[in-house]
Amino acid sequence: MRRLVMFALLAAAPWFVSFSAAAQPSDPRDIIERAIKAQGGAESLARAKASFHKTQGVFHSGDLKNIKFSGESYSESENRANIILRGEGEEQIVIAMIINGDKVWDYINGNLIPFDKHRQKQMRIAAYADKVTSLNALLKDNSFTVITLPDTKVKQTLVRGVKVLSAGMPDIELYFDKIRGLLVKCAYHTFDETGKSFFRESYYSRFETYDPSAEPLKVLKKAKLDAETPALLKLLKDRQPSKEEIEKIDHLILELGRNAFRARENTPPRSSKWAPKPRVHCGSV
Repeated sequence: MRRLVMFALLAAAPWFVSFSAAAQPSDPRDIIERAIKAQGGAESLARAKASFHKTQGVFHSGDLKNIKFSGESYSESENRANIILRGEGEEQIVIAMIINGDKVWDYINGNLIPFDKHRQKQMRIAAYADKVTSLNALLKDNSFTVITLPDTKVKQTLVRGVKVLSAGMPDIELYFDKIRGLLVKCAYHTFDETGKSFFRESYYSRFETYDPSAEPLKVLKKAKLDAETPALLKLLKDRQPSKEEIEKIDHLILELGRNAFRARENTPPRSSKWAPKPRVHCGSV
């Protein structure tokens, strides 16, 4: 299934087809509907169960202040995500976050860091911002109030803006390209890892249609293999290891774990019905 990929430029982060210009919508709902249409329509966005973003930005707080970073994030439904940010300064810092439902793991250079109340609050706001920028929810959820902002420019691009309000959450400003209708900027107040408030701005560009099946299909066609569903199922079935091959693999794994160098280097026995009973070996290699 195809996805529309957004490449985001984060100007303030603590860590981590053309349309006619005439008859521009002024009602906030019309602006959002036009943006949804520009991304393929409500049904297309609703079918998207996962997303991929490439990101660039600058850290603006703590020990990482003023360090540029780049990275990517993968997310899917049921609150699951994998986020990687890499510092571009002298220190090659790598920040990773793994989210699986209500469980979160935060790492800096491989070291687990505390997920305290400040990070929890930050993540709640980030999840809310993701829901807002998905756009569909703004037309279906009555908890949102959307008002029109004055027309302005974002990096020399003429834009129309709306402000999204919801109880208990910060106001979020969204700006859309006046010609194409696509989202180009999102801005709102959030908090850093110390609990200090700051204004975060995200800039979006290079919207592209992403088809995750395109590359594998290209490889199959290059190999002159049938890419239709029945042929693909047979291809996968033919590549499943047999029972004997699985036994052989299990035996080789045990041999590679032996203490004795000669045992590890031995060639496998000629017979395929030889898998010994598992034995545990302890000690240094």
